[in-house]
Amino acid sequence: DDYQIKMIDDLNNVGWSEDYTIFDVPQGSYYNPSTGHYYLLNDSSLAWNEARDWAESYSNGYLVTINNQSEMNWLSTTFGMNPDVQYWIGFTDEEVENEWVWTNC
Repeated sequence: DDYQIKMIDDLNNVGWSEDYTIFDVPQGSYYNPSTGHYYLLNDSSLAWNEARDWAESYSNGYLVTINNQSEMNWLSTTFGMNPDVQYWIGFTDEEVENEWVWTNC
């Protein structure tokens, strides 16, 4: 199976009610306290563009951006790094061939 990691932006952009209760964090998401981000896997076999669109269908969502080694370590520990499983990340050269950019920038 292919898996996509989806990240929701920091809690300040997720949405708060009057009593500061989070109201639109997806069920089954994983919270990384060092980044303040939530991560969600989709276990369907989607093409990269479809995975990006799926991630963006959530409030402030995008395919994961790996900002540093600490975040990479957390992702590896949390989701595992099985060579038989593909994970989509938000790094692409779709606009200009061989010019790689993060999709959330």
